[in-house]
Amino acid sequence: MSTFLNKHSRQPKLYIDLPSSGKYYKDGVIEDNQFVHIPVFAMTTADEITTKTPDALFSGHAVADVIKSCVPLITTPWSLIKTDLEYILTAIKIASIGDKTTISTTCPKCSTESHVELELQNILNFYDSIEHHYDFEIDNFKITLAPVNYKNLTELGLASYSVQRQLYQITTSDLSEDEKMSKLAELNNMLTNENLKTLIRYIKNIEEINSSEEENDNNKIFEFIKNNDSKILKSYSAHIQKYTESINYPEQNIQCENEECEHIFSVKYNSDYSAFFDRTS
Repeated sequence: MSTFLNKHSRQPKLYIDLPSSGKYYKDGVIEDNQFVHIPVFAMTTADEITTKTPDALFSGHAVADVIKSCVPLITTPWSLIKTDLEYILTAIKIASIGDKTTISTTCPKCSTESHVELELQNILNFYDSIEHHYDFEIDNFKITLAPVNYKNLTELGLASYSVQRQLYQITTSDLSEDEKMSKLAELNNMLTNENLKTLIRYIKNIEEINSSEEENDNNKIFEFIKNNDSKILKSYSAHIQKYTESINYPEQNIQCENEECEHIFSVKYNSDYSAFFDRTS
């Protein structure tokens, strides 16, 4: 049964084109493969509650659910690459509260809470302008990098957190020193592997230049780099670090609001997806 309230139901607040133009997606991630003129709605009261649920935030489900609610054309939020994800979350922020947001942080010198205001449109412009494609050559190999999707980022983050938590539990346990050392060595090796997996996820494929043969199986690439000379990993890591920095919104300088301090330091915007909604306003 219709009601006059239907005329006042939620309407799109803006329309966006994905920075990636859908280049890295299989069919079905976005309804009808519509990568342009995508409607974005403001968050509902239920969305606000979702973003304040710790378990959902930690697991990434809160962000995925909010995207489904506010950008209903996106059917598989977990498949979104990092740059599109950042762009979409920022667009939802604009639809919900307007073009400005304030980041609250603590001065590392005197611990005074300080703030910096950001223009969200500038963030959209940044992600619109970046180059998603990046490749480099090392030892007759051409390596192509691409952004990591939200599912992989979340899984790798959770795995790393789990190992770090175990490390803490062992250091505070009643185990003998020999047992601690043995278990710590094992866990440190696991943490190293998780960090390496995070790096390797950015490698789309490796091509042998002379033969034009290529490998795009992430597990095989992981084993190749893990078991090769350490200089290979260092070279790859340097390029991957350069690439990941290029697809992250630049850190912002902020001056401590304590007049006796006025220390200038930098702060990241939205580096932690689970904290996107509850650490900015």
